[in-house]
Amino acid sequence: MQETCMAVIAKAVIEFDDYDRLQFELWLQGWRENQHFTKIITGYPLGRGHVGATIFEGDARGVVALMRIMDVVGVSSWDWLENKVVRILEDEMNGGIHTIGNATEDKWLDLHDIFFPHAVKKRADFQFGEADPETREI
Repeated sequence: MQETCMAVIAKAVIEFDDYDRLQFELWLQGWRENQHFTKIITGYPLGRGHVGATIFEGDARGVVALMRIMDVVGVSSWDWLENKVVRILEDEMNGGIHTIGNATEDKWLDLHDIFFPHAVKKRADFQFGEADPETREI
């Protein structure tokens, strides 16, 4: 079961990691069940390179993700994401957050839809190996 809760974007960063990947990070902080939490959305690639590199590569999905995040939150600059309130779904299967929503509107973004469009979606109403009742596919 997924829990919905409010969070504040405490930090929004675009940076090269230690493996020469350009990626973004969203640091989310909030309260859930009387406990403070900090979650980080990270690991989605924007490109490859590093300071001083001669070759840089970009990933179109990464650019789309940045634009969709800004659209869902309601800002026109990545710098304005900090201190904005969002809704999140905490995926209890792996503890990672990949879905964010606007604080007041019914506007959501699932990053897995962008980065893993062909991945098998797990639904609560059927088990792995069972046929999907809508598509009849296993």
